[in-house]
Amino acid sequence: MGKRKKLLGLVLVVCMLFTLTPITSRADVTTEKWTDFTAADFAGGSGTKNDPYQIATAGQLAKLASEVNSGVPEQTHSGEYFKLTAPIDLSGKRWIPIGYGNASSKAFSGYFDGNNQVITGLYVDERGNNVCAGLFGVVVAVSDETVLKNFCIENATIYAGNSTDASASPDIYGAGVLVGSLTTMGGSRATFVGVENCQGTGQVDSKMYAGGLIGDASRAHVSDCSADVTVTGRCISGGFIGNVFQGSYKNCTAKGSVSGGWSTGGFAGCVFESERQFGNRALCILWQC
Repeated sequence: MGKRKKLLGLVLVVCMLFTLTPITSRADVTTEKWTDFTAADFAGGSGTKNDPYQIATAGQLAKLASEVNSGVPEQTHSGEYFKLTAPIDLSGKRWIPIGYGNASSKAFSGYFDGNNQVITGLYVDERGNNVCAGLFGVVVAVSDETVLKNFCIENATIYAGNSTDASASPDIYGAGVLVGSLTTMGGSRATFVGVENCQGTGQVDSKMYAGGLIGDASRAHVSDCSADVTVTGRCISGGFIGNVFQGSYKNCTAKGSVSGGWSTGGFAGCVFESERQFGNRALCILWQC
């Protein structure tokens, strides 16, 4: 891991040399935040696998974000289950990602089944904040059960960060329509973090890790997912995912367009594998799409 950090540090330092014009802000979004309009209760359920919490409105989804982001152990819903029961429209207000920050202290560590519903109107603006951005910010798996599955996010707009300084390692962040960062919880039963059957469309603008669907992922198993996104990056940028450490991607596709700085790829910006597999080296894709 020490070699990995040094290498990524060199990559991100180079990124500081690049600047691009950001995408245009959405005019239909007010300064109001959805977390100020949370519902009092979920639509039903008790949070178990057989009786997941039901989410049918934007306010109920905001309730999940607010409670996870509180960092209060009794409210973070670690190991609990959620299921969408209706389409969700997030138009008109700024979305604060579920799992706010860039570390596991306030991560989402439950299980979210979109039930083949569609989420529209997602607008995340974390410019000036070096935190992970997307519908979910940081997702940390506590078991090998799939954590995100079966939903589509349409016409999202995601902004992330203001820093490309790799020396500030606590502030490393990623952005994607679905999630900014995926990883596993140290000391847990999880050997990977699972994502399946998720789609995203829209635009992503991030100064560090930028991906159409996922910003940064460590030990992720992702299957049957797609991104059709305009990705604007400064450092490590990819049409589907920005930065990859280990993991697998099966039946996943990327469309749209990608522009970036040091390391840019049509599917992934930089793929870093383990010493056991590839002699601890990064496979960085240095072409633009």
